[in-house]
Amino acid sequence: MDQFNVNGALAVRLLERMKGGEAERVPHATQEELCGFQPEASKCHENVNRWCAENPSHRPLRGWIVTSTLFDKHSVVDRGAGGLLDITPLRDRSHTDFLRHMGSQEEFDSFPAQVIAVDFNP
Repeated sequence: MDQFNVNGALAVRLLERMKGGEAERVPHATQEELCGFQPEASKCHENVNRWCAENPSHRPLRGWIVTSTLFDKHSVVDRGAGGLLDITPLRDRSHTDFLRHMGSQEEFDSFPAQVIAVDFNP
């Protein structure tokens, strides 16, 4: 697996979805919502897996943090009717712009950690 990808097919697909308005604004968990859970910075997939093991009605949701035309692999918690929640600490953010992965876990695992899309048609 490559660490990053610039303007490949995945980059084009993510950029199109982002421009189509598919990114969701996911709130970051407050200390109250974490109820003593201690997530680790830069360990989103592990944090979400551990959270879901402790909260069986919740499920992990894989996808991408969207920062302009930069897409970083990320995981958030799907609480069902309670909505999505980002439990991994990210500095100076109250929310994450998140684009859901629409395929299998195996496909997600095969993707690079970061995708850069150069937008030639802003």
